[in-house]
Amino acid sequence: PSVTVVQTFALPISVILTTAFFITIGLFLFVIPRFADLFQSAQVPLPWFTAGLFAVSRLLQYHSLFLVCVFMVSSGILFYHQPPRKLKAQLIHHALQLPLIRNAWQQLLLAHFARHLAITDTAGLTLTDGLTITADTSLSQEFVITLTHLQSHLRSGLRLNQSMALMAD
Repeated sequence: PSVTVVQTFALPISVILTTAFFITIGLFLFVIPRFADLFQSAQVPLPWFTAGLFAVSRLLQYHSLFLVCVFMVSSGILFYHQPPRKLKAQLIHHALQLPLIRNAWQQLLLAHFARHLAITDTAGLTLTDGLTITADTSLSQEFVITLTHLQSHLRSGLRLNQSMALMAD
């Protein structure tokens, strides 16, 4: 179940990031140089940030073929030395640092938790067994740790609502 959530987010995020990357490169290669020429012909002193943008634009223009080669070689090395599963986990970890994605992910994890809890209850399993099954199917290490803490609270004799209240604090 969690894998489909990740797959659902992966395509739109990768399309947005790829599009943003190519738009930015296009701006640096084609638009910013025109402004640089305009300001150079006007001989106006430029703020440091603007001068920096113009310098990056020139760098990309003059060394674009070299940078493309470096990018392709480094990508190949990255995929060769790092299994795709580990790379995917790292990408998910970094994506979850973004507030919007993190909030959506937390809501999906809560729905996943509630659904698994209902299924295991209907199947007649104990609450701790249901939490174990839910943890085993989760992709989020943080969620697994939270479920493990919740299980330990339940095993110590607390009720579910008390355990969850402790986890919220």
